[in-house]
Amino acid sequence: MSLICDYFVAGSDEEAAATAGWPGGPGTPPAGRRGLFRRAAETGGAPLPTEALPGLDPVVMLGTLEALLTGGSADDLVAANADAQVNEEAAAVLVFRLSDTLTGALAGAPAERLRQVADPWSRTEELAGDGDPAVLAEALQRLAQLAQQARSTGGRLYCWTSP
Repeated sequence: MSLICDYFVAGSDEEAAATAGWPGGPGTPPAGRRGLFRRAAETGGAPLPTEALPGLDPVVMLGTLEALLTGGSADDLVAANADAQVNEEAAAVLVFRLSDTLTGALAGAPAERLRQVADPWSRTEELAGDGDPAVLAEALQRLAQLAQQARSTGGRLYCWTSP
């Protein structure tokens, strides 16, 4: 069974952490009890812009991606992002903030650059050689669109994970 990884845009760590209680993930807020005078925030909030990328964990695999995009060391980047978890450790669902460096690199990368990075990324130990570069390039395009949205709205990029 693959790790569920839903990447999404939120305005703050608090808004992102609140999605840990959303059984369907950040793109599917709980319905709550809707009354005539209840607002969306009282019923769980509105869906957040989300891309499902199952199995692409936000710590190790995206740390490697960040290293490939920026030229940094994967180990250093993983260590630098050690405080990326934004919700309670004991929760079944974990929510991670992606680094501003990775968000910026994704938002600013042309499609050709993302296709170029997909090939060496597919051959990394983390992907165990099972990653199809064409499929990964498409996933990177979708993630880059989310990063662009985060940048344009003043939000940040996060990942909602569930076993």
